[in-house]
Amino acid sequence: MRILLIDDDAVFSNAPSEILEDQNIQVDQAECGETGIELADIYDYRAIVLDFGLPDMTGSVVLNELGKNGDQTPAVILSGQTEIEARLTCLRRGRVVSKETFLDHLYGGIDEPEMKIIDVFICKLRKKIGRETHDTALIETVWGRGYRVNAEAVA
Repeated sequence: MRILLIDDDAVFSNAPSEILEDQNIQVDQAECGETGIELADIYDYRAIVLDFGLPDMTGSVVLNELGKNGDQTPAVILSGQTEIEARLTCLRRGRVVSKETFLDHLYGGIDEPEMKIIDVFICKLRKKIGRETHDTALIETVWGRGYRVNAEAVA
């Protein structure tokens, strides 16, 4: 397995790299967004760990560039930002998340309920978002596949 770590803080990035490499996971490191994008174009990564505060571009620009290139590699975002708009920036890639993925993430295969519970969670989440933003179109259903963030709603 190969992971790309894009972070300009060498002290931080060396520690998780060593831990992952001890688990036989190859970690490629990039200290700036441009290098990260180039590596992602060359190699097939299982995941990308991305700092949002890079010296040459923001993490959201990196995600947008990867998306333009057709890259659908899952990304773990490192950020000190807490605003909902900053968090939603990470989800603007148009990726569809299946109900199975939600169940696995929420329950990890342990005592998983019926898949219909995801519809209930999404409905409640849409209501909460609607109360805060007066917009319930943020999460859209992709029939037969799952859900995704409506990029136009957060643009």
